[in-house]
Amino acid sequence: MKRWCLCTAVGFDTVTVIMPIEQNETYPPPDSHAPEMAQMHILWQTLPDEHKVALALQFVGTIMEHEYRPYFLHLMAQRWPLRTTELESAYPTIEISEEDLMRANLDEEEIAQLTAEHRQRIGEIMCSHYIHDVFWPELRYVAQTLLSDSIQRK
Repeated sequence: MKRWCLCTAVGFDTVTVIMPIEQNETYPPPDSHAPEMAQMHILWQTLPDEHKVALALQFVGTIMEHEYRPYFLHLMAQRWPLRTTELESAYPTIEISEEDLMRANLDEEEIAQLTAEHRQRIGEIMCSHYIHDVFWPELRYVAQTLLSDSIQRK
């Protein structure tokens, strides 16, 4: 089992991080890569923005294939939390058709009373309802189900 320690790293910004440490390792470990990190930061500043994006994607891609992936994603979420409004804009507005309303067991008389504007508003409300009320519990359920399945396979 790994032990974890809290340490502060100074680089591009001052960041407090949780790092794994071995039983006999000193805390905090000396940062032997500080000079290289400082040099990389200086070089980074000279790059055009489009090259920074390409290089950042390469760096992130490497981390996403590493054991630090969950930790990296956790830090990203803390530093730049995804706001619900941003999540909302990621979903297209749902277009509700008469067939959808029939499938929802509305009768023809009720469907006839709903205008295109009503159907558009229903779609907006359903999208918002999904994001605010359904998405998060479903996200937890799916993640826990996958974890349970992976544990059972081991």
